[in-house]
Amino acid sequence: MIMTSSKKDIERDVSIRPKEFNLRGRNYFFSGHVPAHSRQKLDWLDARNVCREYCMDLVSMETQEENNMIFRLIQSQNVPYIWTSGRLCDFKGCENRRDLEPKSLYGWFWSANREKMAPTNQLPAGWGFNPWSQTGHKKLRQPDNAEFDINGTNESCLAVLNNVYEDGIAWHDVACYHEKPFVCEDSDELLNYVASTNRGIRL
Repeated sequence: MIMTSSKKDIERDVSIRPKEFNLRGRNYFFSGHVPAHSRQKLDWLDARNVCREYCMDLVSMETQEENNMIFRLIQSQNVPYIWTSGRLCDFKGCENRRDLEPKSLYGWFWSANREKMAPTNQLPAGWGFNPWSQTGHKKLRQPDNAEFDINGTNESCLAVLNNVYEDGIAWHDVACYHEKPFVCEDSDELLNYVASTNRGIRL
C-alpha cells in the first residue's frame, strides 16, 4: 500500500507514476528508463515495493501478447534480465496443498493478482509456446531450483533472462535475493483503493 500520510502526498506519488508504455489500457514502465530508478538493481521484494509506491506491481505476463511486449523491450534495449511478479508458493499457507504438488510444476502464481500460472511443463492457455527456458545452470528445463544445490537457497521468484544460458529470452526461476532491474504495471487493486479513498484524485 502507499505509505504516505496525506492526500497531497498520495496525489504527488500517483501523479508522478511513470507511464512509459501501454497495453490494452494498462500502463507499464521499465525501471532502467526512469531517472529515479535507472541505476537501481533491487531484490525481488524491494522491486515490488517500488512498483507499489506508484499504485503498480511487478509485471505479470498472463497472455502471450503481454509476454511478447516485455520480450521485445528486453531485446530492443539489450536488457540482461528483469524481475516479474512470478512467485513460487513455498511459504506459510502453501504447505499441505495437494493442488500445488509437485511445486515445480503446479506451485507458481502471479503475486500481483494472485492468479495461478499454468503448469510449468505445459503451454499456457492461448499461447503458442512455453515461455520457460529449456535449459539453465544445471542444463535442465526451467524451473530447476538450481541454487538450492549450491547454497541451499530456493529459487522462488520468476525472472526473464536474456540469453544468459544461450537460450534466447526466456523465463527462469531465480533466488529472490538477486538484484535486478524490473518492469512495473498498473495494479487495479491499488488504483481502485486509492480512488475509493481519495475523491477526485487523477490516476
